[in-house]
Amino acid sequence: MRARSQPSCRNLIATDVQVIHRLCIDSLSVVRTLDDTRQALLARNQVVRVLVDACDGFAGYALGWQVKDLAELTEIAIRSSCKGQGWGRWLLDDFIEYTRGLGAKTVDLEVKENNQIAIALYESSGFLKVGSRSKYYRDGADAYLYSLELS
Repeated sequence: MRARSQPSCRNLIATDVQVIHRLCIDSLSVVRTLDDTRQALLARNQVVRVLVDACDGFAGYALGWQVKDLAELTEIAIRSSCKGQGWGRWLLDDFIEYTRGLGAKTVDLEVKENNQIAIALYESSGFLKVGSRSKYYRDGADAYLYSLELS
């Protein structure tokens, strides 16, 4: 078994669209067409960060948007073979720092109430729970709203 390399993050390139589409369906259970994914990734004010591993290539992505001093993380997913190695934190930290560099003062997100792994990641990264949306998801689950003030 070869040793994993340190991951790195970069901006979206054209060949990422199909891979992101497949990962968002498999990992996030998002229901949308490839064209819808392409439009989501290329929409105005979107921020897309792609996590790559020098050995295996595409490892995950973070999608959000930023307008002036407010950023919102809307999707984050790691390929299943890359989970459990701290790469979700790596990608989250990169998204935060990247949007900070673009002028963000706050990063917001929402997370499904039963996604304990994501909640632990966000809280350990300094996000504070600021509210909830009742029965927000298709299955009736609530969404928890989190916010991180950047200094």
